[in-house]
Amino acid sequence: MAQQAECTVFGYPPDCLSLYDGGERNDGVYVIRPDGQTSVNAFCDMSNGGWTVFQSHANGDVDLATASWSEMLAGLGSPTGDHWLGLTYIHLLTWRDSLIYFDLVLLNGSQIYFQYSNFSVGNSSTMFKMTVGEGYQSNAYSYVEYEGFYQHDLMKFTAVDKDNDMYYANCALSYGPWWHRNCGIFGSFNGNFHDMNFWNVPGEGRVYVKKTMIKLRRR
Repeated sequence: MAQQAECTVFGYPPDCLSLYDGGERNDGVYVIRPDGQTSVNAFCDMSNGGWTVFQSHANGDVDLATASWSEMLAGLGSPTGDHWLGLTYIHLLTWRDSLIYFDLVLLNGSQIYFQYSNFSVGNSSTMFKMTVGEGYQSNAYSYVEYEGFYQHDLMKFTAVDKDNDMYYANCALSYGPWWHRNCGIFGSFNGNFHDMNFWNVPGEGRVYVKKTMIKLRRR
């Protein structure tokens, strides 16, 4: 009942989960209004329950690695290809308890995922500071629970022209825009398309990735 009232108040559904709850089952691009006012086209993963995709890096047709602060705020690319939805929208979509899901295809073709709970992104006054809490699922690399995305908890967003990380140099210049702490670890998915990876994997070092899709869903 609350979900139906939410859709009515906002005019457009605020996210892909609202569309899914309303009966939509086809993957594709939909119009959502996360704040009830500003509309944005978002790719919705309906096959897995109404996830809103906010990042895709699958063919290198958009240079996310060198995107400016203003581009990362507003978003760039196409929802059907390489794209970043925009920090402004990611903030609006995560003001409630949300899940974040990393859907990755490795260079060897294997598909793995990492899901974290209690994901949220602050507003512009916090430099879009990210938090992630307890709750983790994966089908690979159990170490990533604490050595993966958790390593970026409480970090502000860094772009090539705005350095908010804790390293002495701007991590975005080497790894692309992200919620960097000290560079790398779980933070190169917006970087050079041919050098996406996560690292510190025992016995393997870096694990290289050829496709990424990162999505969120409120709980």
